[in-house]
Amino acid sequence: LIITVLSTFLIKPILEFICLQSGSQDDTIYYIVPEANIWYAPAGILGFAISIYITADFGRLILKSRLLEYHHYTNLKHGFDGKKIVKPLTWGLLLIATAVTWGYSNNFIAIRENGIVYHQLRILNEKSYSYNDIELIYFIENKKYDNSLVPIPHYYLKFSDGAAWNTLSGLSNKEQNEEIFNYISLKS
Repeated sequence: LIITVLSTFLIKPILEFICLQSGSQDDTIYYIVPEANIWYAPAGILGFAISIYITADFGRLILKSRLLEYHHYTNLKHGFDGKKIVKPLTWGLLLIATAVTWGYSNNFIAIRENGIVYHQLRILNEKSYSYNDIELIYFIENKKYDNSLVPIPHYYLKFSDGAAWNTLSGLSNKEQNEEIFNYISLKS
């Protein structure tokens, strides 16, 4: 468990850095990616996969000549050969982590001089919009939940083809939201 947690905290900034480097281009003024905490999911999966192998290596170091006896005992105890499960489990976790990382890193909004490039998980390819394609921009202070208003300030942007970007959708840069939307308003 300790190895999984440590691996997760070491891998998360690496994945976040890769995401930030993958999509930003020279003409990008604002590059908005998923919240930083979302990277704990694939980092945790990778951390668990790594901890399986590190734990096995620690077992070899500690048990030395009694390793085969230990494996035989645990196989009898659990009723299956654990070594046959470890490799497919690890590869499965690596595939899942890769898919999640790819999905998150392809989830962005790039605000550029000539328009907005928009890509979210639910659409397979990115969409480009000029600033003339923007129909609505507005700020929402409260959201209605069960007949009461809850203060959740966020921005909403609607394009002429019906697509919309809402800063509650996981793509948010809370520190720069006002600055970003002022820029978009001026350009559109």
